[in-house]
Amino acid sequence: MRIALWNASGLDNLGDRLLDTVNRRELSARLPEASFQTFSPWPSDSLPFVSIDGEGRWCGESEFDAIVIGGGALLIGPPFVHPTLQTCYLGPYPDRFRDACPVVWNAVCSDGQFVPALADVWRKYVQSAAARLTYRSVRNRRTAQLLQECGVTDPVQVVPDPVTLFDQPRGSGKPGARRRRIGLALGASSNADAFVAHLTADSGGLDRNPAVNVSVPPAILQDDDERARAAAFTAHVARSFAELAAHADLEVCAFGAVYGDAATAADVLRVASAHEATLRDADGADALAWIRSLDCLVASRLHACILAVVAGTPLVAIDPYYSAVIGTSKVREFMSDTGLLDEYLTRDSWLEGPISLAEACDRAIAGRDRMPAIHDALARPARAHFDALADVIREKRSS
Repeated sequence: MRIALWNASGLDNLGDRLLDTVNRRELSARLPEASFQTFSPWPSDSLPFVSIDGEGRWCGESEFDAIVIGGGALLIGPPFVHPTLQTCYLGPYPDRFRDACPVVWNAVCSDGQFVPALADVWRKYVQSAAARLTYRSVRNRRTAQLLQECGVTDPVQVVPDPVTLFDQPRGSGKPGARRRRIGLALGASSNADAFVAHLTADSGGLDRNPAVNVSVPPAILQDDDERARAAAFTAHVARSFAELAAHADLEVCAFGAVYGDAATAADVLRVASAHEATLRDADGADALAWIRSLDCLVASRLHACILAVVAGTPLVAIDPYYSAVIGTSKVREFMSDTGLLDEYLTRDSWLEGPISLAEACDRAIAGRDRMPAIHDALARPARAHFDALADVIREKRSS
């Protein structure tokens, strides 16, 4: 059995690499006869590029027994800022996708999308893509709601992010009399520009993957006011973390290189007395070990937050990506699902309110004992999801 994995693990971003690792491991445990080939819907130096033409052909047609798309925030549109973003909807015309093997969405999500609910042409596009899939699973309720708003009537499963199964908490790790160690893993507040630049650097993309429509202004681009707000957030992070140095030993780490997170880390290090933690292990083992060694993690990237739960480490989430238009974000959905909303702040609420980061960390650390139960509540449905996914692939292949 050969399985094609379409995901973003070719990007220099820890979360995307973790997803590929966990998906391979969990599917291999249930389908031991399977072999895997990963493809990238985004430009990548390390993975073959998924190209779907106007007739629904792709480079691996008829070579695989199943195509597993995801996980992650792969539903970036419609409308699309770049034609490669159509790939995870099965290309410019989903109903024409020719490969007869089962195709599934594996814990995918929408990244701040709301426009399709207002435009009939995009609603029909999303409906067409969902109808062509054999199995549809998304990692938060907002994405399921979006699909429903677009008129999708096929079953959609809401499942935990696969990275939940990367490992499990080990012991309580309660701090003693020593100074606390607080880690910071915040993403660049304005990350859309960096990602769009990465996509548009692929000059051949427009020719290889014809667009349905690239004329609609994309919602994810940042204007000058938003960039100024992002700069204010980064400065506030640096000042707050510097003040925290009086209460704890500080460590800073960048997780999403392709999104410009290293610049945020550098801004903090210029102001705060902190150690820079460097990740060298591509499969995420050292990232987990680092988070496990901390007394508390302050994070904004979704998979940094997930790894904190996996490690059993108390977490404070500061979210620069919350959208007032749709009323949520990836991180908010996760913090809500885990019952950790008391440890969640949006960028604007933090900027506008007198919130002490030291006090937020103290509250999170006081609740350390609940972290294993939170992880277990996610891991059980995540394992059941992979059981169901493997059954779908096995049953469709045998039929």
